[in-house]
Amino acid sequence: MPIGLPLPISGVGGLQFNFSPSLFAATGGWSGSDFQGNVYRLLATARLSIPGSPLYVRVGAGFAYASATQGDFRSQSAYETQLGLGVGVINNLPALKIYADITYHQSSLVQVRGWTIGLSAKF
Repeated sequence: MPIGLPLPISGVGGLQFNFSPSLFAATGGWSGSDFQGNVYRLLATARLSIPGSPLYVRVGAGFAYASATQGDFRSQSAYETQLGLGVGVINNLPALKIYADITYHQSSLVQVRGWTIGLSAKF
């Protein structure tokens, strides 16, 4: 599960723009292999709420860096785009909102490409 900190830039209506640094620590499993490493992402994202629904769509673009921890592959960086779908899990608290999403990360670098499931909080 990725650890991230979406930093809101601005929002208009149901559209919100964020700057999102994140870390994904992997202990194995890229394309059926037993690679170990970390993925660092620095993305600009936009999130659009679907009217009349708790769902939202998220798109993003930026850079990702895959860092090998066991020397299983060469550490390198690449451009990344992402597309995700999420839902508000806890929306009834006045100071806290919790969201869950599933996101596909597209890149020419196999170590940063693939699916993630994440949780985020908005204070």
